[in-house]
Amino acid sequence: MIGLELNDTGITAAGPDGTLLEIEPGVHASPGFTVIEEGRLQIGVAAEKRCRQVPRQTNHHFWDRLTSEPLLDPAYAGWTPADLAHAQLTRIWEQLIPMHQDVLVAVPDTYTGQQLELLAGVMNALSIPACGFISQALAALPKEAPAEILLHLELHLHRTVVTVLDCRREAAVLGNVSVDGVGLDRLRTAWMQGIADEFVRLTRFDPLHTAEAEQALYDRLPALLSALRQAEDTAVEMSTPAATHRIRLTRNQMERPLMPLMDALHRQVIRLQHDYFRHQTPAMILVSHRAANLPGFCQRLEAATGTRAHPLAEGAAAKGALAFDNAFPRRAGRKGVPYRNRKPAEENQPDPTAPDTITDHADNHPAATHLLYRSRGYPLSEAPLIIGSKIPAGASGILIQGRTEGVSRCHCTVVLREGRLVLTDTSTYGTFVNDAKVAGETELVVGQSIRVGTPGEELQVITCLENDETPVA
Repeated sequence: MIGLELNDTGITAAGPDGTLLEIEPGVHASPGFTVIEEGRLQIGVAAEKRCRQVPRQTNHHFWDRLTSEPLLDPAYAGWTPADLAHAQLTRIWEQLIPMHQDVLVAVPDTYTGQQLELLAGVMNALSIPACGFISQALAALPKEAPAEILLHLELHLHRTVVTVLDCRREAAVLGNVSVDGVGLDRLRTAWMQGIADEFVRLTRFDPLHTAEAEQALYDRLPALLSALRQAEDTAVEMSTPAATHRIRLTRNQMERPLMPLMDALHRQVIRLQHDYFRHQTPAMILVSHRAANLPGFCQRLEAATGTRAHPLAEGAAAKGALAFDNAFPRRAGRKGVPYRNRKPAEENQPDPTAPDTITDHADNHPAATHLLYRSRGYPLSEAPLIIGSKIPAGASGILIQGRTEGVSRCHCTVVLREGRLVLTDTSTYGTFVNDAKVAGETELVVGQSIRVGTPGEELQVITCLENDETPVA
């Protein structure tokens, strides 16, 4: 089994023993970059090493905007984001040929049901045996995590995502917020501009004046950031044919671009608290290595949110995905890839003397057969059942009546998928299951209540018995 972690700052993979695999020759992470030059497509590390020299031929948005819609960039005429994702996964799968096994994929928590279906189609076209998709935050959850409300922070190229995890029973994703447009790419641009300003101020040399110098500075950023994690300042030297230019860079200078992100995270954590855990204080924020390794990030985050930051190891979600091996039963002829944003009960409280097995949480409940709304039972099937204020012609659905404030026309859908009952939120103001806001999709079980609108209308997940339970003599 291979654990794959999809993050456009660098896709990583973990082998059965939890060690990180070479996903490109000599490296453990493949960044979501492509460059087209003279009709040839470069991918990953090679593309990133050209991205500042040929910005018009570069694309690094395709994982963030994963669709099958044509790209408008003339350099990528005829391409779609899904095509570029296909191209990168092709290279990665070729590199992993000696390890070809079933794959469990930790996916971004912001991906919609449509994007997950598209990703499943891409992997199927490449004959990559994806057994299941797992919430990235859930996959990265450490085994020793406290049984409390936790937050998980992930840094992507073009967004920063905070996800709420409820670990008081079976660990489950309650929801997430995204600081759109503020990710590693914007931080890199701000750092480079700050360094360039310092060079101009002290030496009159501008490293952003030529594409070659700009690329050289971009390539040196990881080493500079690493040095400033260990020391208060570091020397930066850049050479041209005419001279060598030197400055000293301080940690505080590199921390300054973090402040707008910290202000946004402060607001978003307040929003999450209002939506998901008004009477609870999160025990900690689990911070992915992509953010935790930035100078001063965890300290600034703790100051901004008032919550303790806990750094995660590199590849935490790729390694954590492997723990879900038995959570996705193999079914012959199964179509699509199932998704989990909740851990099975046994995964949270393992018996150290027992074999390492996982029981499907849904198996502890009778199969759901109907949704009950206003004393009427609506049958469930593999055809989507739309819940909303206006049901499209020819579709199956439940028309919400009465208190329709905050109810969208097609508010959410409920469908039986591979034996599981899945609710997908498509609303403007949110869908709530047992008063917890749904983030994208969630699995339903008998006994749960669905609320749409404010103050809202409620529906219940029920099962209908074929006969009564009277003992037969």
